[in-house]
Amino acid sequence: MQSQLNKVIKIFNELGMNYWIDCGSLLGLIRDGKLISHDEDIDIAMWDSDPLKVRSLISKMLSEKYKVEKHYYKNRLYKIIFRPKKRTQKRKVDVSFYPKEYNYAWCPTKILKKYDFKKCPFKWLLNKIMTKVLLIYKRCKKVCKINIDKWPWKSVMDIRTFVVPREFFLEIVESKELGVNIPKRYPEYLVYRYGDWKTPVKKWKISDSNNCFVPSPPDEIEKIKKEY
Repeated sequence: MQSQLNKVIKIFNELGMNYWIDCGSLLGLIRDGKLISHDEDIDIAMWDSDPLKVRSLISKMLSEKYKVEKHYYKNRLYKIIFRPKKRTQKRKVDVSFYPKEYNYAWCPTKILKKYDFKKCPFKWLLNKIMTKVLLIYKRCKKVCKINIDKWPWKSVMDIRTFVVPREFFLEIVESKELGVNIPKRYPEYLVYRYGDWKTPVKKWKISDSNNCFVPSPPDEIEKIKKEY
């Protein structure tokens, strides 16, 4: 899987993308010297300030046989997920776009709604059907646009937010050892995000991102609502 990372980073470098490795991919590379084996994606982050390069990235990844999912919140592109068609490339490439002009680098995320079958059998069944239909729709599209705060997507998803102090990402450096760009203050960032990041967690869940994960959509979070 490291070869897939190398190919993706080569594309980013050729296009002059000002990126850095983030989240679980950063954790794995720093702690283990490689991507975490059971992780399903390659996490990359950027500031959302260069739409022309983003369009070039989409074109290039399409030519490399990736499907494209463009995720929007309040009509702002906050994430692109590139899903590989090739069986040899099994990880999706998850690119998050943080707004640079604010004190916090924040990015919406989504989790599937859950209903108790015994309490709400109709909602439970409807949610299962809608989720399946939307999944099939995504798989059939070469380029898919997803507005997570609009119907039909919001009918099956709850919106949450990752919020990180911008200061962690203001200085990005190239790691000669790893061959990728990383935040210079990665030790502090990893502690902020994961706590004891040096100890592997077998059953990790999204809410384990410590101070970064907020169980509310961006427009309900006081410290970023003033900025958005």
